Amino acid sequence: MYVIFMADFLHEHAVRFEEAFHSGKTCALQTAQIMISKLNPDLALVQRRGLSPLDDVEDIAEYARSAGKDISPVPHPRRY
Repeated sequence: MYVIFMADFLHEHAVRFEEAFHSGKTCALQTAQIMISKLNPDLALVQRRGLSPLDDVEDIAEYARSAGKDISPVPHPRRY
């Protein structure tokens, strides 16, 4: 599963987030749980609107620009 490899890579490079959120879809939640378990296990995951595959990204982009902290919107993984 590529998510584990990505989480390991980010962990090896000391990447940490102060906030992580997902769309609420099962695959996004599972992806977020894997990523956060490696990067910041004490971080609470938050479900946010605007992260579904067909949603306009502008709201999340604006939040990211103005948050003043390291955030991670967790996407839906592609299945190949």
